[in-house]
Amino acid sequence: MRKTILAFVIAVIAMSVAVGCGNHSEKATLPVVSTALVNDSTLPGDSAYYGLACDGCTDSVIVVLGNLENDPDTFEIVNASINRKVLGTPKVGDLLAVIPNPTNKRQALQVINIEYLRGTWCSRVMPRLRDISQMPKRLQKRIMEEMTDSEKRALLVSKEIGMVVKKDHTIRPVGFAMRATTTDEQGMVEYPEPKRYEEWRLLNGRLILKLSHRMMSDSIHAQRQAEEQRDTADILLLTKDTLLLQIGSELQGYYRK
Repeated sequence: MRKTILAFVIAVIAMSVAVGCGNHSEKATLPVVSTALVNDSTLPGDSAYYGLACDGCTDSVIVVLGNLENDPDTFEIVNASINRKVLGTPKVGDLLAVIPNPTNKRQALQVINIEYLRGTWCSRVMPRLRDISQMPKRLQKRIMEEMTDSEKRALLVSKEIGMVVKKDHTIRPVGFAMRATTTDEQGMVEYPEPKRYEEWRLLNGRLILKLSHRMMSDSIHAQRQAEEQRDTADILLLTKDTLLLQIGSELQGYYRK
């Protein structure tokens, strides 16, 4: 059934491009986007335009089909490209989120290729020595400098963690089982507890990440607080292999797994 719908959508895109892309006259407002077509649910207050990339996308414009009842819409992306706000190269059939310029609806301030956003993203974290973690930073540095390279390699082994960004807006954690073993060497180090997310959404071009209730204690009150606790991330870089997020003052980089 899903393959049939996809084939129908692709056929409609081809016909719409052939018939409609020759007329790019300015419209007062953009048509209502069909959420059934783009298979994407939006949050209240989200002014982004969601649609499928059509044939005709270039370095200066993108052509997007947001509703089967309308012709594809064309957005100018020159300034967005200069400002590095075209996140992910649009290809025919990719789901895009377009942030239009409020004063010029045919100009995109930002473009996000949602197909690029989905998938498995990982990063690596380093442990710290348990015995010195509570010491002053200067003393910690001195101890680390006095350790031999072989000692550091034996203890300071990085771990891979990450997340799977799924199509249904859920997030599955990757590599979070990092409890130390009972050996003396492993017991000397501990790994930082990264944030775990369980849901994602886009809101006006920003990534909204819902924290997992596992980040909180087991109390009912804490779990209710976690249900409303979210991080808002700016997407600074998005390619096939790299994702760079800014959450507050912190930068978090990922590589695709």
